[in-house]
Amino acid sequence: MENSNISKLPERIELSRNEWFILTWGFFWRGVCIAFLSIFSGAVVGAVLGFLVGTIMGLLKVPLQYYITPLKVVSFFLGIGINFLFMFVYIKWLLSTNIGPFRLKLIRN
Repeated sequence: MENSNISKLPERIELSRNEWFILTWGFFWRGVCIAFLSIFSGAVVGAVLGFLVGTIMGLLKVPLQYYITPLKVVSFFLGIGINFLFMFVYIKWLLSTNIGPFRLKLIRN
């Protein structure tokens, strides 16, 4: 059974070496920016969380070995959440911007 939507797809184009460079550079620098923002945000959230939990547990005189593992688990899942958020931002950024003479568009099959 043939899909009638296939005939509606635009034809593929061959890119020159310069166009490949422009496209690669557009993805690369945006990815680096998002990675640094994700790392920085994760570090800030981790530092604040560690400081607050450490201060509260220190005031309550709770030994470190009782809360360090749960803190690591919570920090791990917070880091995954922050990374997911920034990946979402990265994909939206790529879909909403021009990369040189190109624009990334999704085509439904």
